[in-house]
Amino acid sequence: MLMTRRKLLQSSMFAASFPFIERCSRLVGSAQTTAASDYKALVCVFLFGGNDANNLLVPTDQMNYGLYANARGQLALPQSQLLQLPGTSFGVHPSVPEIQSLFSAGNLAFVANAGSLVSPLTKAQYPSSSPGQIPQNLFSHPDQVAIMQTAAPTSSVIQGWGGNIIDAISPSYPGSTLPLAVSYNGAATYINGKNSVGLIAPSQTGSFPCSEGNACNAVESAMQKIQVCSDSVLLVQQDQLISSNMSSVDEIYSKALSQATPFKAQFSSGGIGSELAQVARMIQLRQVIGAQRQVFFVGLGSFDTHANQLAYHATLLSQLSSNLNAFAESLQEMNVYNDVTLFTLSDFNRTLQPNSSGGTDHAWGSHLIVMGGAVKGKNIYGTFPTLELGGPDDVSTVGRFLPTTSISQMGANLASWFGVPDGQLPAIFPTLGNFPNYELGLL
Repeated sequence: MLMTRRKLLQSSMFAASFPFIERCSRLVGSAQTTAASDYKALVCVFLFGGNDANNLLVPTDQMNYGLYANARGQLALPQSQLLQLPGTSFGVHPSVPEIQSLFSAGNLAFVANAGSLVSPLTKAQYPSSSPGQIPQNLFSHPDQVAIMQTAAPTSSVIQGWGGNIIDAISPSYPGSTLPLAVSYNGAATYINGKNSVGLIAPSQTGSFPCSEGNACNAVESAMQKIQVCSDSVLLVQQDQLISSNMSSVDEIYSKALSQATPFKAQFSSGGIGSELAQVARMIQLRQVIGAQRQVFFVGLGSFDTHANQLAYHATLLSQLSSNLNAFAESLQEMNVYNDVTLFTLSDFNRTLQPNSSGGTDHAWGSHLIVMGGAVKGKNIYGTFPTLELGGPDDVSTVGRFLPTTSISQMGANLASWFGVPDGQLPAIFPTLGNFPNYELGLL
């Protein structure tokens, strides 16, 4: 059965009405685009499901490790196994030696206790907060995934802050034959702006990226019939435009990728490794497609560790760490390490106190990673919470920490480095005006 137009839009590689389609005649086969003298990229790595950052970044001084171990119980990592971060009183999970090395080299930092906030909030204010004073539906996966990608206080917003950043800077950087915002992890609100729609990159080029299983051949056949169909019905005409545009852009994308050269860096196969490897290829081809600014979205999951967390979480963190290192090495190979900044987001943190199934439940403030040659690394920004159940930073009794740094503050730092003028930041981050000082000193 034919897909509806809505379904076709959702599952297609690109949306229908990109302005850049008009430029598709400038195919990229000869790589004659003028070299970009001013290039920057932002790479968002979303840790879906709610990463337990309590076991990613752990205090190592006697007093605070004692609080951590007492509250964590069976999930506490032995102090002797933590990988010490030089110059700090913190260590990282034993499965992330590459993250430790990147931190030690000064190219990686943490933003402590960051999360969705409408305005600065205290624990005393939290119980009596009205719905408009706290983010919508705290501790809900879909709502918090949306809010972290939009930096809005509600989950109904459909523009992401990555796409809105592109809207803000794109008049100054015309000429790209492909969209400047790209997701390698399916449809992501993060890449869609108010005036632009990001590219949902395919897992393979040269074919319609179908997710319909055994029905894919029938879907592709139907699309080909639509393209040659002569009909006055508006829906059919729009479907013709969608499928035609998909073919045109896929051709450009395929021709660009055909010019990529292998990296020495070793990414893992599949998942986050494949996605970051594709990001690296697109950065390598920045001059081919005429892009001086790019925004990327990739993902890893699921971090929704409600049971048997220790071993599973260690595996996920190992995948993250090794591929962040491979990505850093690929950037160094291309001599663009100072021009690309990668950061992590997640739905939320996990409860400090484990549940009865050896896992953790949904929480709030988390510890995020920022990585790149421009990052003022070897530092932990923000305010680390007191790891005390029911303590001054816990809005519950199980370790749900009230964020002290807003995602809007962190995002504004990244956007400012990317080239967004200060006057345009409030339009991208609608709650930024509630935070008098957004500058964290990250970059």
